[in-house]
Amino acid sequence: MVPREAASDKDFHVELALSRVRFVQGDEAKIRVTVTRECSIYLYDVYGLGAEEKTSLVVPNEVVAEKRLRAGESWEYPDDEARKRGVRLIAEFARPTDEVSAEIIRVVASKAPLPRSVYDPTDGGWFGVMRRLNRAKVEWTEDGEAFTIYKR
Repeated sequence: MVPREAASDKDFHVELALSRVRFVQGDEAKIRVTVTRECSIYLYDVYGLGAEEKTSLVVPNEVVAEKRLRAGESWEYPDDEARKRGVRLIAEFARPTDEVSAEIIRVVASKAPLPRSVYDPTDGGWFGVMRRLNRAKVEWTEDGEAFTIYKR
């Protein structure tokens, strides 16, 4: 953890909520993000343990290339536009042999758009993103919610 700078905006927050926190394989999910300041949004799915931990970038993607929200605005993903283009969030196991999966959906909100080199989890997963954010000269905040998936 890195403390906020003294001059940072203490009222800059992001809140993430899932449609539920317990899923059965195949269930559909929705994510709601609410912000207190105008910002760019980046969504991640973090799953697995230890050396097996993986981080997938949920948004931005090929359908939602960039997401900006205004202060006080809430956004549900997938939104109507994404759903029209076939986007659905379905609870699935990373490996077909899994019986249960514990995961976390995380959101990063930044006051300025981030370059892909900062928000892309390919290099270092979630902790790599956090390291690069802490070095970036942009104000950001984050939130997350854990959920589980069970076999049908």
